[in-house]
Amino acid sequence: MYSYLRPLTVLTLPLLLRSPSFLLFILCGLFRGIYGLVFLGYLLSQSPPARKPLLQVRKPNLHSDSGQDLNSCSWRPLGPKRTNGSTVPRRPQVHLYTNLLLDHLLQFAVRRMT
Repeated sequence: MYSYLRPLTVLTLPLLLRSPSFLLFILCGLFRGIYGLVFLGYLLSQSPPARKPLLQVRKPNLHSDSGQDLNSCSWRPLGPKRTNGSTVPRRPQVHLYTNLLLDHLLQFAVRRMT
């Protein structure tokens, strides 16, 4: 007999919840209609900011007699300076490919339901 007609047991429920097709089915049920798809696209477009933390510097001792401490260019960074990477935050290409793939899967699932 067909395996999907068997009743759910304690052993098959965790397997069902971990399957990607079941999760896709749940997503399609939650985000049904144009407003759901727009909201899902909004959620997928949100990514964590790609900003690096600001570099901490030692502040000069204003009570010192040396003239170098008054020059802001003579401040030294506290940690080692990183030379790799860019200062301009860029969105990784992985997010763009993931959004394209999820859009394709949702369109395929909607076509199969109708």
